[in-house]
Amino acid sequence: MIDYERSHWDSKDKYAVERRAHEERLRWDSLSVKDKFADWTARHQLSYVVGSWALAMAVSGAIIMRDPHLPVRHKVVQARVWAQGLTLGVIIATGALTHSQRAKAAQMRKHGDHSWEDVLDDQQRKVRAVT
Repeated sequence: MIDYERSHWDSKDKYAVERRAHEERLRWDSLSVKDKFADWTARHQLSYVVGSWALAMAVSGAIIMRDPHLPVRHKVVQARVWAQGLTLGVIIATGALTHSQRAKAAQMRKHGDHSWEDVLDDQQRKVRAVT
C-alpha cells in the first residue's frame, strides 16, 4: 500500500520526503557507535527493558542454579530478585538516557517541521531558472 501511495505523489512532495529520508540516513551514518546505541535505545525503550529483564533472569538463573544446597523454590526466588534488581538498574539508566535527550528533542520541537519551506524554495529556484 505504501508503494501505491508513493507512486501517486507529485514530484514536489516526493522530493521533499526523499530529501528528508536522505538527511536522516546521513545523520545516522555520521553518528558514533555510542550515539547510535543511545538513539536505538531511545526509540525502543520497552523492548530494551523487557529484553534486559529476560537476559538478567536467564543469567542469574544459570548462576544460582549451580548451588546444590538451595531448594529449587529458593533458587527461583533468588533469580527473580536478581533479575528485578538488574532491571531496575536498566530502567534508571534508560531514564537518564531519556533525560539527556530531552534537550535535543525540545530544540527539534522548537524548530518544527518546515519541509514546506523547502518546497517553496525549490519552486522559487525553478521560477528563477525559467525567467
